[in-house]
Amino acid sequence: MSRVELQPLVIGERTAKKPIVLGGMSVGISNGVLAGTVAKEGGVGTIGGVGLGFRRKDLEVGLLPKNLHGLTDEIRIAKEIAPDGIVGVNLLRAITHYSEHVMAALEAGADFIVTGAGLPLDLPELARDYPDVALIPIVSTAKGAIIITKYWIRYHGRKPDAIVIEEPATAGGHLGISSTQTINDVNNADLLLKNSIPATKEWLEDHGYDIPIIAAGGMWDISDIKSMQDLGARGFQMGTRFVCTEESGASEEFMQSYLDAEQGDIVYTASPVGYPGRVVETDFSRYVNSDARNDPDNIKEEKKNYRCPARCLEVCSYRESRGARDYCIIQALHNAKNGDVDHGIVFAGTNAYRAKEQGIVPARKIIEELATG
Repeated sequence: MSRVELQPLVIGERTAKKPIVLGGMSVGISNGVLAGTVAKEGGVGTIGGVGLGFRRKDLEVGLLPKNLHGLTDEIRIAKEIAPDGIVGVNLLRAITHYSEHVMAALEAGADFIVTGAGLPLDLPELARDYPDVALIPIVSTAKGAIIITKYWIRYHGRKPDAIVIEEPATAGGHLGISSTQTINDVNNADLLLKNSIPATKEWLEDHGYDIPIIAAGGMWDISDIKSMQDLGARGFQMGTRFVCTEESGASEEFMQSYLDAEQGDIVYTASPVGYPGRVVETDFSRYVNSDARNDPDNIKEEKKNYRCPARCLEVCSYRESRGARDYCIIQALHNAKNGDVDHGIVFAGTNAYRAKEQGIVPARKIIEELATG
């Protein structure tokens, strides 16, 4: 393959020298240190903004203030590392107190807000007093990109500063397929980047909108970037690639699950969020995916032990069923993040098994590898 020339990525009022975008990984995986490092190296540093106060012991306040304090703190850390870099926050639209999280990020000096897991139709209104902050929706189809762009322009008088298009067939974490679809639909034509990026790009150009498209899902090396460049993407989002880095907030056990994984160990699992997720298989994910969850004795035990510790989601099947056949997603994510992978969810993209090729390295090394083309 010939050398790939990477062009700067313009997002609103700011320009990243390198179009590498850190994917937002919540509960502290893509933390302030990792986001700040990526931004310092000329990329776009994204802090996963959800669950940053959960199980925090140093503040004697409620969970929402803890979450907002944690979010503000991570932005401060990233900004101290990269005072001239581009640092922002990924916030799921599906979380409770979404607007409070957005305002906390804005007040803390985030350069951009990126939002998926629901249509962020109200984001421009929430950020109306911060016109210099870039607003970026995450979608899985050209249709989603068009709906949001039309709505924002019609009702808020502004267009997205960039659009992340994430492919469910390869992305890690919660996958953007609707509640009427099943996991068998991830390979539907309209959900594949090879179709959604060109279709979105064509519509934007036909309507005179110069909005950069950021490709997400399955990004690992320069050949992936080249493929997305050829489709029309200008930015390239990577989450899984940055998990096994010295700056990552993941525990050693979390990273080791990546290093030990084979391709067949990357599987789907159900989630109380209402979207399927892609994970490294663990004892916990095996149980979640097994028929044992339908056993009356297990259901009885789960209901007996039910406790919603966070009320972190607007819609949650665990809370609605009071523990019947389901689990607490925020607890499972924190278990894995803090080292208890056998009782946790280890989110990962399809390329997580390739982590053994690099081991645990400084994030700077990955940026340099990609930037050299």
